[in-house]
Amino acid sequence: MSRKIGTFIDRYFGIPLLLLLYPLEFIFGSAKRDGVKRILLMKLALMGDSILLYPAVRAIRKRYPGAQIDFVCSPINGDIVKTWKEVDNFYSFDFAAMLASPLKLLGFFGMMRSNGYDLAVDFEQWFRITPIMAFISGASRRIGFKAKGQCKHLLFTDVVAHERQRHEVDSFLDLAARAGADNADPSLALDVGENNLAEVRRRLAVDGIPEGGYVVVHPSSGKNAWQRSWPKDKHENLIKKIVGGGAKVVVTGTLDDAALADALVSVSAGDARNWCGKTSLLELAALVKLSKAVVCGNTGIMHMASALNKPLVAIHGPTNPAKWGPRNKNSVIVQAKLECVPCLYLGFEYGCGANRCMEAISVEEVFEAYKKVVTT
Repeated sequence: MSRKIGTFIDRYFGIPLLLLLYPLEFIFGSAKRDGVKRILLMKLALMGDSILLYPAVRAIRKRYPGAQIDFVCSPINGDIVKTWKEVDNFYSFDFAAMLASPLKLLGFFGMMRSNGYDLAVDFEQWFRITPIMAFISGASRRIGFKAKGQCKHLLFTDVVAHERQRHEVDSFLDLAARAGADNADPSLALDVGENNLAEVRRRLAVDGIPEGGYVVVHPSSGKNAWQRSWPKDKHENLIKKIVGGGAKVVVTGTLDDAALADALVSVSAGDARNWCGKTSLLELAALVKLSKAVVCGNTGIMHMASALNKPLVAIHGPTNPAKWGPRNKNSVIVQAKLECVPCLYLGFEYGCGANRCMEAISVEEVFEAYKKVVTT
């Protein structure tokens, strides 16, 4: 079963299931326990969101230093969250695989129930499977977001409004505060790992690219979010300007982006390389850490660069930088100057079937932003 089918099931069958389970809280409730000895935290997606979540996890560990903290992640964000030393145990929940094997799903829920959680915090904004998981865990306190039309809040004992104009770092910290972790440090951090840095340094040397002398250009926001991607011809012209200024370029993305990257690399007169699909997630983070700067749209690598405090140009079209923008001071946001911008909140309700807003952003705007971040 594909992830797309799993998301479809969560979206269209999740609300009826939440409504079905909701009355059971009043019939059975959850056992009250003294103190908070075991905590369940949940976030299944995405990589960028998980980077923004770290300050909240760090705050919860500081508030409950003696508690056991378990975290349910997924293959999507597992590489990131498993670097967190604040968490004792990680459980990987592959939504599509679990739905294809009901016995595995029941076994997973049974394991959650047997762990005896006192507190569960659901950091998902939209998925309905996580409040169901929190409910089944038996935790007497279950904290999560209340978002318009999602019905997730029905299975929580404590809810926090998910606000459209509040940055997601602060939204996650609101959940941590409801769990008792007040006055938390909002700064981001990402542990890249020395082994990943060493491997990337080796491969940069093979490619003849000096450490700190290259710019990471990430042209795609994914095949399911093409409306957030800046056009190919504009990336070509930008790369020409970057290499004309003396820097090398490394184009990143998934294997699906390799053909696009080949086209972009071809305009660089040998000063760009295609690394699409050639790194692990943490090797990509190491590549970002060793770079001169990053240019990208609103996607996971933007939050990665922000957490690593790299000079960053973040190109925004339908997405709202007040909610999803970079947090580091050495970044510049370039956003389309159209009345309809931004239109995106839930992740799928684009205002049009084109990327008119991204097309409206000029190469000159982005290049001027690039020059600003690399000279300050």
